[in-house]
Amino acid sequence: MQQYLISHGVPASAIFIEQHSFDTQTNWENAKKIIANQQWKKVQVISTALHLHRLKGIISHNHPSQTIITYSPIPQTQSDPNTSYFELWYNAHYDWAAYLSYLLPQTVYNWLIKAIRNQA
Repeated sequence: MQQYLISHGVPASAIFIEQHSFDTQTNWENAKKIIANQQWKKVQVISTALHLHRLKGIISHNHPSQTIITYSPIPQTQSDPNTSYFELWYNAHYDWAAYLSYLLPQTVYNWLIKAIRNQA
């Protein structure tokens, strides 16, 4: 993603990299640390519509109250690289599985995600 942003004109100094996440929940936890360290008052979250819907739920339960967060979905027809119908189908089912996994106790959820992503 860093190389993609740089190739589209974003200065490297404006890119903050977080490499410790293994799912959307930990990605938000680590992003909050960057937001706090940088003392940002406004943050724009950009992702696919399905992912943003799930991420918005995570953020709504736990975000810095002094930070304004806006959401910008990437239209499937304008994604780069292009999204195939199979990828769209897969992502929709992946997001439903992710929603269902939140019903698990947190310790079981953490173990499962790390096992699936080979980080156990």
